[in-house]
Amino acid sequence: MPLLSLATVLPALNRVGFISGLSNGIDRIVAVLLPMLMTVLVLDVAAQLVCRYVLELPFAESEEIATGLFIWITFLGASTGLRQRSHPALAFLTDRLPKRTRRVVELFGQSCSAYFLGFLAIQGTQAVIATSAQTTAILEMPIGFINASLPVVGAMMLLHQLANTLEDMRPRWPDALVIVASLGGLALLQNQLRLESGIYDYIALVVIVLLFVRVPISIALGLTTLLAISAAGLRPIQEVYRMIGGLNNFTLLAIPFFMLTGAIMAAGSMATRLTEFANQLVGWMRGGLGMADILVSIIFADISGSAVADTAAIGSVMLPNMIKRGYDRNFATALQASAGSLGMQFPPSITMILYAWVASVSVTALFMASFLPGLLVAGSFALVTYVVARRRGYPREKGFRLKLLWQAFRGCFFALIAPVIILGGIISGIMTPTESGVVAVLYSLLVCFVIYRDLSPRAVGHLMVEATVGVSRVTFLVSCALALSWILIVKQGPQALAAELFAFSDNPLVILLLINLLIVVVHTVLEPAATMLVLVPVLIPMIRQIGIDPIYFGIIFVVNSAMGMLLPPVGFCLYIACGVSGAPLEGVTKAILPFVGAIVLDLVLLVLFPDIVLVLPRFFGML
Repeated sequence: MPLLSLATVLPALNRVGFISGLSNGIDRIVAVLLPMLMTVLVLDVAAQLVCRYVLELPFAESEEIATGLFIWITFLGASTGLRQRSHPALAFLTDRLPKRTRRVVELFGQSCSAYFLGFLAIQGTQAVIATSAQTTAILEMPIGFINASLPVVGAMMLLHQLANTLEDMRPRWPDALVIVASLGGLALLQNQLRLESGIYDYIALVVIVLLFVRVPISIALGLTTLLAISAAGLRPIQEVYRMIGGLNNFTLLAIPFFMLTGAIMAAGSMATRLTEFANQLVGWMRGGLGMADILVSIIFADISGSAVADTAAIGSVMLPNMIKRGYDRNFATALQASAGSLGMQFPPSITMILYAWVASVSVTALFMASFLPGLLVAGSFALVTYVVARRRGYPREKGFRLKLLWQAFRGCFFALIAPVIILGGIISGIMTPTESGVVAVLYSLLVCFVIYRDLSPRAVGHLMVEATVGVSRVTFLVSCALALSWILIVKQGPQALAAELFAFSDNPLVILLLINLLIVVVHTVLEPAATMLVLVPVLIPMIRQIGIDPIYFGIIFVVNSAMGMLLPPVGFCLYIACGVSGAPLEGVTKAILPFVGAIVLDLVLLVLFPDIVLVLPRFFGML
């Protein structure tokens, strides 16, 4: 009877559009809230700067306000991302299945997502009740109010998940069997399975299965953590505390500020002006437009800190121009994806900020250490581009003319100041990465509104929603991945991994090569941020034990992660570039192999010659 009722009710709700209408209504409310919350967040951190440097007054309350806002923004943005189906997921396996099999597999995947979101709503409510009497240290703000973000948004996301399922699949009565069996099986697994050993194999198996049935990566990590915590005999509510507590960090606020800065500059004319400047600077070379693509990607990397933002912003300008100038579509797309990956290899890289936070190392030292390795990778990309351009006869652009270069420089001068503000403030120690990020946001708004006048206030509100959803894809994943890394540490994952590697060799160089292979393997199923957040807490104790500098290891990890952005099934830079150019994935994957080979050679050089990484931070006394 319950199965028959479910089979009857779901299609009926779908026909009248009740679930979809309710989901869309909530999403519209969130779309109004997000720009408001982001504006308050920017003003709050800006006020902290004014109080410190202008009024010379303390504003200790600022950090509590900012982190509370950040937690709410993360989860609200994640709900909109789920409604828009923009959370990263692997579709390469399900898309190749027969139609009927694919339907069953996708129903199972959507049921898994619904199970985890239901868990967040229920256990999150219990966490709010448990912490209702607790308050923050300075403002004495109820902690339950901050914790309420998870159950509230968990319920919203569950509604969005149901709406997406109804719209995409139009469930019929046989589907009810799959849904009920999936939910029942997960409940049985959570409540009955207990493991004394083999927890790591169990975690790996669950992650792989969930990813292959198209569960979004963040939700797959969250559900894996829930099942692992239950199998280990721990309280599932611990995951809720870890998810919220993991975001309660002021340093992480740099992520939304840098991504918002990149979005503002890309929406205005700054990206186009920077592209013209780069083209005038190096366009006279063989394959000059490709060289300009690499150069402007480096400049934009120093603003957005995001490989995805770099690929999308610069690709929308450069890819049509390269194809128009006779570049092979597949090669141009591969070049853009590779150049976009530089967004994570130069400061203020979001990936580096995450690493510095998880590994407890200096962000400034990590940024300083990244310059030479980043230039090494960029130079290797330029070499590949030059060789291909010569072989295929790709054109030079207009000859070098100082007058045109000066005009392009004048046109993008204020855009070029942005990375100077960002990096100068951080490296000099005047500002934290978070404070530098908010200054960059205000500066980019000033330039777009007052100097270039190419952005309207209404457009900024839309940009804030888009940027916040993009940020939440990262920070919601951070929240879920940190919970998973916690259970790995609780079950002595670092000790187990160290024992396995030391049993193979005690040579630091050999162990470093093995770790690089491990990172490459994990990148085949997890995107770089998730890989870093899951592996780094496990690897850092061993890295320190064998005498490898964690700053050096961080750069190795970041360069390795750039390779993960270029290859299927998780290569987001690859997918974005293909989406912009319309090139087929198979052709671009083949064309990108020389760039991947260049990164591999760069990694070998960095492993053999660590001073490439360490010379600058050592020179400036940061080590």
